[in-house]
Amino acid sequence: MKDNAKDCVKTAHLKITPFKGLSELAGAENFVREDLTQLAAAVKTEDQFGHLLLLCDAKTGLPIGAVQSFSADSAQKAEISLRMYAAKNGEKLAGEALKGAARWLFAAHKDLLVLETWLNPDLAAIRILEKAGFERVFEKDGVVRYERHRPHFPFLVIFMIAFAALGVLFGYLFDNYPLCVAVGIAAGILPGALLERFARKKREKKL
Repeated sequence: MKDNAKDCVKTAHLKITPFKGLSELAGAENFVREDLTQLAAAVKTEDQFGHLLLLCDAKTGLPIGAVQSFSADSAQKAEISLRMYAAKNGEKLAGEALKGAARWLFAAHKDLLVLETWLNPDLAAIRILEKAGFERVFEKDGVVRYERHRPHFPFLVIFMIAFAALGVLFGYLFDNYPLCVAVGIAAGILPGALLERFARKKREKKL
């Protein structure tokens, strides 16, 4: 099992770190220790994206879940699964755990573009995934695949802001703010959208 990310990820309620052994589980219940041991054994050392991330309560330090990742059908994809143990606000913490795990995995693997997970249609699970930034992309035999893509540079937004700023400048010079700002934003849409499209196609070619 690899450990490419040096630091843990901290969220509002969780501390997320690579699982390194039973010594981290002081105070955990036996079924949690047994389950984590089995999950760790299932992570193959030769797997490019093979990790078991331990989810601990930020206040007590007790393990409340785990995220397992392994290589999917592409060199830039990883499949993940979430395991939550008894915890208050389970749905909220599950979404938080997936967001934090995504941050850790994208930081650990610079070439990782997409996280994916499969599930049977379930409203609670769907809410958790969508709140964590996953999108429904494929369904087969009643099982749905959700994907979360690596955050990318927001060309469209940056160009619109930059051209809007130029519009403000020209508005000051020509004493017509509304028109100049509107023209600036409109002018920024085309180059920003083209760069977004080019970047997306480049990412898709890697998959």
